[in-house]
Amino acid sequence: MSTSLLRQTSALVAAAAASLSLTGCAIVGTSNSAKATSLASAPGAYSGVVHGGQQPVVGAVMNLWAAGAPATGGSYGAGATLLGSTTTGGDGSFTFNTAGVSPCTTGQLLYITSRGGNTGAGSNTQAAMMTGIPTPCNAATGGTNVWINEVTTVAAVTALQQFMSINPAATGTVKPWTIGAPSTNLVGMTNAFAGLPQLVNSATGLSANSSVSNTVASVLYTTTITVDATRINTVADILATCVNSTGGATCTSLFADVTPGSAGTPTVAAPIDTIQAAYDILTNPGGLTMNAHGQANSPTYLCNQYISGTTAFLPALTCGTNTNDWLIGVKWQTVNASAVTVGTIDAASVAIDGNGNIWTGAGTGVTTNIVNQFNPTGQIVMAPVSTVNIPAYNVNYVIGTTGTPMAYAGSAAYTLGYGRPFGLAIDTNNNAWFNAYGAVPPGTLTNGSTVLPTGVIAQVTPTGTANGFIVPQANGALAIDGANNIFLSGTPVVSPSVRYFVSMLSAADNFQTLYQGNGRGTAIYNDIFMDGTASQYAWAFGSYTACPASYAILHTNAAQEIAQTTTTGITDTTGCAQYGAADAAGNAWVTASGNLYYVNIAPGTATPVVTTVTGSTNGVATAHGGTGGLDNPTGVAVDGAGNVWTMNRVASTVTGGLSEFAVSTNASNVTTVTPLSPGGTQAGVFGYQVLGATGTMGVQIDPSGNLWINSTSGSPMYHFFGAAVPVVTPTSLAVKNGALAIRP
Repeated sequence: MSTSLLRQTSALVAAAAASLSLTGCAIVGTSNSAKATSLASAPGAYSGVVHGGQQPVVGAVMNLWAAGAPATGGSYGAGATLLGSTTTGGDGSFTFNTAGVSPCTTGQLLYITSRGGNTGAGSNTQAAMMTGIPTPCNAATGGTNVWINEVTTVAAVTALQQFMSINPAATGTVKPWTIGAPSTNLVGMTNAFAGLPQLVNSATGLSANSSVSNTVASVLYTTTITVDATRINTVADILATCVNSTGGATCTSLFADVTPGSAGTPTVAAPIDTIQAAYDILTNPGGLTMNAHGQANSPTYLCNQYISGTTAFLPALTCGTNTNDWLIGVKWQTVNASAVTVGTIDAASVAIDGNGNIWTGAGTGVTTNIVNQFNPTGQIVMAPVSTVNIPAYNVNYVIGTTGTPMAYAGSAAYTLGYGRPFGLAIDTNNNAWFNAYGAVPPGTLTNGSTVLPTGVIAQVTPTGTANGFIVPQANGALAIDGANNIFLSGTPVVSPSVRYFVSMLSAADNFQTLYQGNGRGTAIYNDIFMDGTASQYAWAFGSYTACPASYAILHTNAAQEIAQTTTTGITDTTGCAQYGAADAAGNAWVTASGNLYYVNIAPGTATPVVTTVTGSTNGVATAHGGTGGLDNPTGVAVDGAGNVWTMNRVASTVTGGLSEFAVSTNASNVTTVTPLSPGGTQAGVFGYQVLGATGTMGVQIDPSGNLWINSTSGSPMYHFFGAAVPVVTPTSLAVKNGALAIRP
């Protein structure tokens, strides 16, 4: 992501549980996305203590802010309202009820900033720190007590960066940093605030592992949240170099080093305080070119230059040559009361709904708790689904223009099989659809002769009601268009049975008609994804077994038929790991043969222009990744600014990585792809680190700009905070509204 872009943007908002505690522990509730109750004014004595490192900050100016959240309109990083001001005492403590004002109004999202004060070495006007309040203002938040230091600053900027606006030249009463979101994306901003306890304990000012618990259908579920405290503490220790000084040359040097630009040519003004310095560091997680030094690897330089001797916050990274990025994430592992892992191991399929809730579909080896739904705080919010009821209904199986009516008698409590990667998608009504690959339900489809039904598609509502639909093919990938038609790849069980197809299950008649498209030979489609053009084309790529040129599949809604056209320029010869995603213009990004390809074409019109981003297929930890760390890339996502993210699988036993690229296309239709993630120069660096995940398959982006990782090979659920520009979710809604890969 580019800092210049992030200075103009903010992230989306998702609903936070009203019972969310500041510590992130023992959260109890069952709603998907609880909203602040409508109360009158909610007076309370917001108070706390400010420390620079381990020293109290005396005489700091404290401000309590409400993030900008207009009923209509508004913009990212704008509209924040000052609710109260005070100063810290001799022990660094403060309270906002000294003026007799009500600190907040119910539903407001709050953050607190500290500026200046004596941090122990003397007065420092360049010291600034902050924290966010996870729970929207309500009657229960009065009396909240928080700790503010460099760690809470790093956590707040990490989680809220997409909603922040920075004005380094601000003076006097002009706010140098504001937080806000447009009315179209309050869900994303609310969720970003709610996620703060996963990064820091606001009551102690420390980054530490935590847990959240929730009871659903009389079953207790507990999610253990493991945070990357070493990266948080390392950035906090860098900031502490300035905070715990009298400012001047010490801070000015740091601010010059974190100002983005090319060597000697800054692209933005240098920070004037440590909140802004944190923003410049964290919004350039792969490192930035420092104007003062031109360092290619700024994380290593900053770590070595500004951390020495005893540090304020531990554990921290060991400075040397291996500090490669600042991307900060957590991993989840959820268990039920019987200590059985639920939804967070082998989550081969991940999808995000309109509330920012995270749905997972089981992968290889997981035979229980198949479909799961979590809210952004880590709570499971519905009983996991492992069975579906298949009603009696007729299936009209259409090949070309000819339909074959079939009947199915129904089946109660059918046990789902586990799915394959990218076999989970959310429709515009927030229902999840999951392919139960390999499942053979009892009974038969009949059309005068017996036909073995080999496909079951599960529909799971937000409250956990599950129904099954029979489709006469073995299913792999799954995607949904803006009309809620379901696109499936698979092998049909009627003639011609030796070919692979993309078929469409029609929403127009309650999913009773399956339109089979034109097939291909012996190569199954790995992935299906929709574009956001008015035609809502469905693209299909890839194979598990053989790899001819890739294909684009398109459909015509008016005729309810599927046609197929062939694209050229991509041939996968090294394992058929072809996956993809579409950008806002309807073009496709595809991974194959260890590379990332940009297919610049309106499907079905002409030969595409293909741009190749070169990766590698080393597959070993001692090898070098390709451009931006690419090594056996798999799933792809495009964020709201058009930046492209892809997971590097590397090998099932080697830690993968996450690569990011900025993209621009000129008037001559020439595309330039610029890597923003590290890689290609150091062994074992395959883009951004991913907390030790193996078997990583894909990435999804939520309305807060968080990145969620699909994985197999037994890895837990991973996600990274605020690094991507937010997108509209679910994808089907973005397709419907022509807003795919566009910031809400």
